[in-house]
Amino acid sequence: NYEIVDTLYLGKEIPNYTGSRKYGYGFYNISRDLEAIDKFQKFLLKYPYPLVAHNFRFDRGFLVHYKWIPENYPFYCSIDALKHSRIRFSSYSLNNLVKQLNIASNTTHTAMDDILNLYKILKKLRPHVWRPVNR
Repeated sequence: NYEIVDTLYLGKEIPNYTGSRKYGYGFYNISRDLEAIDKFQKFLLKYPYPLVAHNFRFDRGFLVHYKWIPENYPFYCSIDALKHSRIRFSSYSLNNLVKQLNIASNTTHTAMDDILNLYKILKKLRPHVWRPVNR
């Protein structure tokens, strides 16, 4: 029903980092961090919902490769769902969508901001065709 039931933030900022924080810069790599993986998996057990990602090939590939989720965990692609919605866009990039839908002037490309922007897009458009992408 497009409501946030809980949040989990696992980012670990590098102290005194002064550069751009886009695309993971300024954060420690947690891909093999057992504590972060455990917290994530416990979160999924608490809320056993499918995962949705805007660039599912990257996100799902990462999560499966580093064993954050099993290969068969239910996963959906928001780009695919949006392409089957009633509104057409020239580009389905997150940056374009937030601008076109007046959600934000641009994206910061930090994990949590991307998730919140995607949530706002999905809540606004409410796509109704969702296909699992477990491949």
